[in-house]
Amino acid sequence: MTYVFIAMSRTRAPHRLPDILRAATAVFIAQGHRGARIEDIAGRASVAPGTVHLYARTKEALFDLAVRDARHDASVYQESLPYSISDRADIIGRVWLRLNSVADLPRLRLVLVT
Repeated sequence: MTYVFIAMSRTRAPHRLPDILRAATAVFIAQGHRGARIEDIAGRASVAPGTVHLYARTKEALFDLAVRDARHDASVYQESLPYSISDRADIIGRVWLRLNSVADLPRLRLVLVT
């Protein structure tokens, strides 16, 4: 008997990114960046943790996308996926600049402090 294994390609459903970003924002606000886990974000978005990684390689990259999405930055949906960030200091600096430029995200600003 011969068995043939077929590898299923993992695809990204376009409608999932907004759901994942909304879930990520809620988890980051509730638990802070340090306390947030990809598993929690995935659960809130009703997807598997591996699905989250199809859109963002790391928690830092997901955080960057979530902050940009909260600012209604349309370029979030034009990024090459899975999105990644090479330098944590870079993301913290960019997020801090974004938060300082937006007065209507006071709870998200607390995420950086905790």
